[in-house]
Amino acid sequence: MGDSDFSQCKLLGSSRENGNCAAPSKPSKPPIGGLGRNYINPFVHEVEVTNPLTKLKIIILTVCLAPIRIVCIAIFLLIAWMIACIGLYGVSLKELETKPLSKWRRALRRVAAISMRCLYFAGSFNFIKFKGTKASAKEAPILCVAPHSSIFDSLVVLVLGPPSIVAKAETASILFFGKLINFTQPIYVWREDPDSRQTTIKNIVARANSEDDWPQILIFPEGTCANRRALITFKPGAFYPGVPVQPVCVRYPNEIDSYTWTWEGPGVARLLWLTLTKWHSFLEIEYLPVYTPNEEEKKNPKLFAQNVRDVMAKNLNIPTSDYSYDDCVVMTKAKDMNIPYPADIIEIRRYRQKLGLDSTKYDINLLNTCNYCNINQWPDLAQFADYLHMSVNNNENLKSLYSLFTHSDDSQHISFTAYLLCALFLAREDEESILDFLRVVCKLYQDGEGYLTKEGFRSVLLHSGKLSKGASVVLISHFFKNDADRIKFDQFSEYVKQNPKYQSLCMPNETYRRRKKD
Repeated sequence: MGDSDFSQCKLLGSSRENGNCAAPSKPSKPPIGGLGRNYINPFVHEVEVTNPLTKLKIIILTVCLAPIRIVCIAIFLLIAWMIACIGLYGVSLKELETKPLSKWRRALRRVAAISMRCLYFAGSFNFIKFKGTKASAKEAPILCVAPHSSIFDSLVVLVLGPPSIVAKAETASILFFGKLINFTQPIYVWREDPDSRQTTIKNIVARANSEDDWPQILIFPEGTCANRRALITFKPGAFYPGVPVQPVCVRYPNEIDSYTWTWEGPGVARLLWLTLTKWHSFLEIEYLPVYTPNEEEKKNPKLFAQNVRDVMAKNLNIPTSDYSYDDCVVMTKAKDMNIPYPADIIEIRRYRQKLGLDSTKYDINLLNTCNYCNINQWPDLAQFADYLHMSVNNNENLKSLYSLFTHSDDSQHISFTAYLLCALFLAREDEESILDFLRVVCKLYQDGEGYLTKEGFRSVLLHSGKLSKGASVVLISHFFKNDADRIKFDQFSEYVKQNPKYQSLCMPNETYRRRKKD
């Protein structure tokens, strides 16, 4: 084993034993991050119940009240669904998209909405406070509702008309609720299909300017759920028609926030349980004055959206945020691929861009030439700067980047590998496939001779994102049979390319390619 091999061995943070390097270990559950940071992450939320009396109340109501509420909810849901089935009988999806429902069908839609309001009443939403005056469809064809933070925001839809909503197409297939959503004559959008987005915009424009008696269009312009600590970037779709919109602000003024449903936080089951075990849940809906765009805003929907967001943020007394739905997609992909600190990945990207580190070549060169850092340990700030060939002096961006990895208790369990994985993941937008990404990642886990041990190979597969645990076990068993103790990445690569079962690893990642293009 030559000096260059030994340098590579030092890069991997391994020891020189019997002429070989031992692959570094990797925690099976990388830290999530995002909580307790010195910036607002709109996609992270947690619910803590610490008061003993509150805990006791939850236990008692879980036994005594929640079962009754669940039965009532089921009854009202069934009634609303049956009404929707009657109202939609004989109506094709094409007709729903092209002309308003007839008068008797619209009357039934209001009855279904009343039944659903009873459902929410049974589920603890006994009090709704209204402020301001709702505009008519002629005054404001579009209702712009924010912040969008909860699965319970559908209650806002019910009490506002119900209007037609702009919703992701997947909701149409939800049992019971899909039929009810269709009854509002929604405008569906396939969020992963760029052509569908353009179609959605055309449909919004057509309805907003139509002479037909369409209901108002309700849209949640944030496009995804956030935690109400800031208003994220508004999608411009609702603002392309250039017609007046009425901003509608939503608040949940409750002691325990069991309503916020974000990328990282409590799941639906826990939120429903905590909500059903409250005596009352409070909701406030405030109608702001109709916002009529000027000529510049009509020509620039993004400016129109930004200005409406500013008005709403000022009314809500919260800041705006540059985060968007696309950032949430990136965070989700990072989590799926076991990248450390996925909740902080957008901030990590921003500081790397400010430091000029957002180059694929930079990160590959760091792996190939940095022969003095131990990636199995977390460096101090001076070492971190040295590894990145930078100076600490007056470099606030570098300090901020460093702090993202050391701000929480997880810092005692991380290593420089965490930073390298984040950096390589962010550079992945220029890669053609998952396999290309794994080829680079394997440098973190191979030994000094370029081989992967069984543990190293398992660590590489953790970052594939598209492989199930079962598929990973099958691959490990295939390559490490007959006492084989090491493999080359090329063996895995060739096998994947020839096996149809694993072709997904060879395909371009359209989500990232499209986000970069947009």
